Amino acid sequence: MENDIDNLLSIKKLEEPTVPEEIITEILLRLPVKSLLKFKCVSKSWFVLISSYEFAKSHLKLSTKNDIYAHDRLVFVLGSKLLPMDIYTCSLQSVFECSASNGYVCPVTDANLPVHRVSFDYPYEANDWIWLEGSCNGLVCVSLSVSTLILWNPATRKLKALPDSGIDLSSDYYGLTYGFGFDELHGDYKVVEFFRFDRHMSEIEIQVKVYSLRTNSWKILSNWPGGDTFGGSAKFLNGAIHWLVTYIDERGCAIISHDLSTDAFAELPMPDIEDEDEDEDEDVDNDVRVQIKLLGGCLSICCEHSTYIDIWVMKEYGVKKSWSKDVRIPFYLNLEDSEFLRPSLLFLTLDGKILINYGSNLRLYDPINPHIHHFCKNSEIEAITYFESLVSPNLND
Repeated sequence: MENDIDNLLSIKKLEEPTVPEEIITEILLRLPVKSLLKFKCVSKSWFVLISSYEFAKSHLKLSTKNDIYAHDRLVFVLGSKLLPMDIYTCSLQSVFECSASNGYVCPVTDANLPVHRVSFDYPYEANDWIWLEGSCNGLVCVSLSVSTLILWNPATRKLKALPDSGIDLSSDYYGLTYGFGFDELHGDYKVVEFFRFDRHMSEIEIQVKVYSLRTNSWKILSNWPGGDTFGGSAKFLNGAIHWLVTYIDERGCAIISHDLSTDAFAELPMPDIEDEDEDEDEDVDNDVRVQIKLLGGCLSICCEHSTYIDIWVMKEYGVKKSWSKDVRIPFYLNLEDSEFLRPSLLFLTLDGKILINYGSNLRLYDPINPHIHHFCKNSEIEAITYFESLVSPNLND
């Protein structure tokens, strides 16, 4: 009798349909990161598969084809000089939905916005200021202090502290900015550090260093074309880091691209901002702050005047004639009264709306239905967008 039962169970097991591993992989590749992290516990084979470099690479490639913001998220630092700093995330889709009703979202107080406090497993003081330098393929470059840089995946919570670059902070005055991107030729994530300092009296020196995740080391570049960076952190596009640079001679301002694969520098054309302003208004505001941004997959220049911002977009990469002033965003406040609190353009939606961060508010500006923005300055958030992925900041994982 027992043999008959065993035989029946064996036959039933053989008759049960089995899903080919290739189909299982294809199904898993289409799932969000949060689900995949849970499914690592299903079996040893699933753990090995989901943890592999090739799976993370394929998942990223497939996810980036999704154009409905399913994997796009916002990471922001909330706090002030008087309050402890905390890091939070939320989906971009939830921001768009919450702002649809009244035009703005305040992550500090809005109960309708599902925000999540993120575990940041690195020691830092409660009063430390946290800067989000940039994001690429799901990794976020974070600076905790002048000499502490971290590559961090908010989705998997994995992070890597970079070795000290060895900059000399003994100078009375110095400027420090960063760029972060991916070297596709060598399969390597890189951080570029631009350090400007006074060595002797008014003698200005510039050091440009590049960190390679693959070698876990810094190297000094000696071919910087000159000029001083301004306009915020560098932006990554088409395999290159892009800086806004100002020269002390008649060249004025320029965009400098840094190819992460070859370490070659090139100059890209700027839009004719001054000519455009002069044509529009003889009493044009000469105190204009210029920032470089990335909107809708294109290099953009944001020109902050006292009561509005002009957004220029390079529609065809590297082509001067493709620069177009796409939109002017008016503000209720005078930006000259807010020396250290500046508007920041975060994201361009598929239907042309622009997500803006100012103070503690996030606002969605619609050029089709323009209106003047009122911003809250009671507290401040530092925010950037990132793409949810399984990419690890540790290449050995």
